[in-house]
Amino acid sequence: ARSSVGSEQARPLAPPLGPKQARMEADGVVPSPDQAAGPSLLVDPAWLQGLMLRQERRFVILEVLFPGEAAQGEHMPSSPTCRRCIPGAVSVHPSYFEAGADVARYYPNYSTPQDGNLLPDELLCDTVAQLGITSDTLVVVYGKGCAHTMGACRAQWALMYSGVREVRLLDGGFSAWERHGGDVAKAPAVPQAAARFFSGGAGSCRHDLLATSAEVAAVS
Repeated sequence: ARSSVGSEQARPLAPPLGPKQARMEADGVVPSPDQAAGPSLLVDPAWLQGLMLRQERRFVILEVLFPGEAAQGEHMPSSPTCRRCIPGAVSVHPSYFEAGADVARYYPNYSTPQDGNLLPDELLCDTVAQLGITSDTLVVVYGKGCAHTMGACRAQWALMYSGVREVRLLDGGFSAWERHGGDVAKAPAVPQAAARFFSGGAGSCRHDLLATSAEVAAVS
């Protein structure tokens, strides 16, 4: 699949630092990303905090929220504009990668099981680009709300399948970030769409990361 839109717009490297992060940076207690974790797909809050503090490269923080009752009983409003989150995070529903902006098709409003499949390759890449994410963007995904780990893991897989080369999952999600003492914003950021997903305008999805029903049947 190929994404057909033009060149990426310039945008800030990272969200601005909050007061807690600035104090920790001044005290020298926040490890750099390389110190806190290696190339693992799973990272901890200290790793993310170090990435945000140093702003050495462009990245996107992606919140995956399934509205409802959280495990701790905290009510999660359905409106993405009235929720606390990690500063600078862009927020999506887990079904974003299945239906894009068509919220009427989000789970649990499936009419057939196939509604839970990812978007077709080219449309998926363009939909990811609407979040300001390209194949070269470092993305840190975290979950919040109902089944937050499952939703975040599925989003991480969808991004990897689309062709994003570096996708990390925040261990413990938003709850772990709060326990760590990270700064919190009042609402998610508005995404600035990238003009194209693949560098140079050409690329393809990672079909090796997806098994079809026929492939599963063949080995079962």
